[in-house]
Amino acid sequence: MPVLTAAADRRLVAAALGRLTWEHRDVLRECYFLGSSVPQAAHALGIAPGTVKSRTYYALRALRLAIEELRDVEMTASLPSAASGGTRRARRVREGGWCR
Repeated sequence: MPVLTAAADRRLVAAALGRLTWEHRDVLRECYFLGSSVPQAAHALGIAPGTVKSRTYYALRALRLAIEELRDVEMTASLPSAASGGTRRARRVREGGWCR
């Protein structure tokens, strides 16, 4: 993996983690970053093991969605702007030549 891509991926994941609730961030930190087992994470967080499992499931789902949203924003931001005229295809779509 190129260094540039790895750095961009780290920034993307960090931004996505920032969108999660503190409960979701805490459970991901315990289980994935610190490598705690479910019973260890439950003890450290002061919650039941079943709660660790369900929060982990929902935290990963929320993280996945946040990453997808951030990637969509990045992709939209990298598209040619309408002010510059954009690409030939983009102009044709705007002018109604395609995708009617």
